[in-house]
Amino acid sequence: MLDAFATEALRRELKTQRHSDKVRTLISTCFDYLSPSAIKFNLRIQSNIKGITSRLAVLREGIDLLKLKEIVGGTSTAVWQRPPSTSVPTEPAIYGRHEDKAKILEMVLTDESSHANLGVISIVGMGGIGKTTLAQQVYNDPAVEDFDPKIWVCVSD
Repeated sequence: MLDAFATEALRRELKTQRHSDKVRTLISTCFDYLSPSAIKFNLRIQSNIKGITSRLAVLREGIDLLKLKEIVGGTSTAVWQRPPSTSVPTEPAIYGRHEDKAKILEMVLTDESSHANLGVISIVGMGGIGKTTLAQQVYNDPAVEDFDPKIWVCVSD
């Protein structure tokens, strides 16, 4: 809608620039508001404004329905920072990941006939499903205590 306003303003400005006489420009500007294109533009903008107003009313009803409240005090300029990942376990107990932990430990402890000096096991998935927690459990397991060196790496956004 703002683009439509800017385009119409530019169209009217270009039209008035064509007229060099100030009186003719004033008369042309006055009658331009009564032209069919101006009336059509005004009706279209009026319809758009009514549509936006009704959508805002629906959103307002949703705010009331969900009992959301406005936080007064302006906007914050602070950017959310992801907490740093660490190998130190933060959860007192882990449930439902014992099979996953056993599979990863098996991969780590199995000596495949690979001649690679470095093995990598990736744990991937959507956020919040416990990838870091699972990695912490494997990293701190007594079965890998003798690994030297052990390195903790977190790759994120």
